[in-house]
Amino acid sequence: MKQSKTPSLNDLTLSDLARFDEASSASGLLRRYTFGRMGATSIRMLIAAIGCALLAILVSPKFGLLAAAVTFPLELVEYLILAYVRKKANYQGRKVHLLVIFASFVQTSGLGICMVLAASQSESLRMFSWAFLFGAMMNSLLSARFHPASHRVRLGVLAVAGLIILFRALTHPEAVYTEIASEMSAVLSMIFMVGYLFSHLSRRAKNTRQTERALIIQSAEARRLALVAEHASDSIVLMDENHLITWANSQFTDLTGYTLDDAIGHGMGELLNHVDADLAVIKAMNAKIESGQSTNARILNKTKSGATLWMETHQTPVFTEDGKIRAYIAVERDVSELVRREKELHAALDAAKKADQAKTEFLSRMSHELRTPANGLYGGMEILRETALSADQKDAVAILETSSNRLMHLVENIVTVTDVESGRLKVELCDMCVSEVLEAVASLYRAEAADKNVAIQISVDSTAQKPYVADPDLVSRILANLLSNSIKFTDKGAITMYAQVDTAGQMQISVQDTGIGIDRSKLALIFNAFEQVDNGNTRQFDGAGLGLSTARDLARLMGAEIEVEAELDKGSLFRLVLPLNERRHVSQVAVCKPVAPHHMRVLVAEDNGTNRLLIKTMLKGAGHELEFAQDGKQAVEQYALKPFDFVLMDISMPNKNGLEATREIRAFEAHKHLRRCPIIAVTANVSVEDQRLCFEAGMDEFIAKPLKKELLLQTIGNVLAASVPQGKPLH
Repeated sequence: MKQSKTPSLNDLTLSDLARFDEASSASGLLRRYTFGRMGATSIRMLIAAIGCALLAILVSPKFGLLAAAVTFPLELVEYLILAYVRKKANYQGRKVHLLVIFASFVQTSGLGICMVLAASQSESLRMFSWAFLFGAMMNSLLSARFHPASHRVRLGVLAVAGLIILFRALTHPEAVYTEIASEMSAVLSMIFMVGYLFSHLSRRAKNTRQTERALIIQSAEARRLALVAEHASDSIVLMDENHLITWANSQFTDLTGYTLDDAIGHGMGELLNHVDADLAVIKAMNAKIESGQSTNARILNKTKSGATLWMETHQTPVFTEDGKIRAYIAVERDVSELVRREKELHAALDAAKKADQAKTEFLSRMSHELRTPANGLYGGMEILRETALSADQKDAVAILETSSNRLMHLVENIVTVTDVESGRLKVELCDMCVSEVLEAVASLYRAEAADKNVAIQISVDSTAQKPYVADPDLVSRILANLLSNSIKFTDKGAITMYAQVDTAGQMQISVQDTGIGIDRSKLALIFNAFEQVDNGNTRQFDGAGLGLSTARDLARLMGAEIEVEAELDKGSLFRLVLPLNERRHVSQVAVCKPVAPHHMRVLVAEDNGTNRLLIKTMLKGAGHELEFAQDGKQAVEQYALKPFDFVLMDISMPNKNGLEATREIRAFEAHKHLRRCPIIAVTANVSVEDQRLCFEAGMDEFIAKPLKKELLLQTIGNVLAASVPQGKPLH
């Protein structure tokens, strides 16, 4: 069997309003009038029969029959006309209204004729007629609002009958005018009072219709809200001004186990708060809600059975018209699963942070461990280059140097990746001369490029000749990665480094090669970390895939971007587009490169024997007096015994590291009022954070391993020149 569709609440609401509006319309009122008149026909016939019987007794049976012969047929005529209108079921149109009016006229005319005839018989029957006319008037008033036109016709017919009765009474030869006046006064007073009463009732009926319509709308809204509250997925609770529960939906019972009877008259906290609930959260929530504000909170609750659950509650105060709180509404939701997932997420994030920290520490440690043997390689190569070498030996040293450079370039990129990810790498703006930066970067790779018969060319446009504000260190790192990448994939031709300022005021530094190029479909991959275009077992070129990724990250750190244009077998062009900062005035005074003074007392704090040997070899030609400490503790003890002109301090050493040793030396100097001795960090710990810690500890300069003799001597000269007044001896 096909089931009928249950109407929705909205359908019911519209249906109620439609029925009410239809019943209150002109056609609806006429329909109600018709049904009412037809339904009251039997009562009117009974009253008419009683009246005819009284006339038969008071006057004569013949007169009673006459009255019945006039009244009953006309009542029947009205009934038949109304039945015809009802059968049509269309209560609109002029014809229908005229028929109903005619029926009213016919029925009332019969009554009026009978009352006129009765009043003409005697004075006592005249009072009888007035009473019947008055009753007929009241009956008409009862239905006046449903069909005013019929009411007016009835009043008109009854008024004519009354005037006829009054006229005949006044013209009767034996008329007593005082009695007639008394009758009329009573009748008019009754008519006035009844008319006033029904006028008042009519006005109230109009207001009642408006009120009824508003109540239908409000009732529908109340049913809608009740339906929402009852079928909501959340628990909804109503509380009085004292926070005691007055109502709760079924979801409250499903969630907490408490029925409505259990909950009414109790506070929510009394029923639900867990012993381990955060009292500070509850106190803050209560304070906010008491101040008249809505509030949200997540509270540890318990069910009736004692089970634990986390509930998210939203409480809102309800105000009276004068602004006082009269109730509270609480909407609650079980968020236990959400809390569990959040805890799992926090645990996963903590694990990820620890893993990231472990990765950073591993990379930092690996960088240090790789730089330490690399220091020996570089130092050994520099020592070899200063000796007489055969051609084959020179080639071997060149191979070692190229391989060492590639190794250190990889280490530098790993350290840079770590610094960028950790946020330790910061942009430090200063004056930058583009031509000097390009030349410095090119000098690092000319030997490697020459081994492949590839020339490195530098061209700086006149627009880029002036000093600009940037971070020359980061720019150098970016260009070093771009240049290294071009050398790797270029076997013939040349690599051109070109700088210019474009029309938008941006510095463009391009690195263009004549190498193998890049398939345009693979351009989106080349900046991915640890990825190469020729990845897999068919790789033709070495590399970890960090160079371009590192260059891009460094560029973005400065607000710059790297653009690439390439075509397979036609070379590649990488362009660093660098937004320029405000230019600063740079003094054009020439600066002479300082030279390290001779015959100085030098303390070298280094735990690695190979590194001590290399430093000794690099500085032996300068005629310095060198003393060595194998850890930070020995360094402090030796410094306390006699002064030194400068100190080379390793960072990672046993017993006491270089940072601690430096702080103790600075404290010793301050206590003894000694001259500040320059301390240079010589370390494989090269991250930005390591450099910051060195300077905070009191060091004057920082040199990263592997050491190069020229850089070591130049750094020593710079530090000593800055720390010793012109013309004064060091000791």
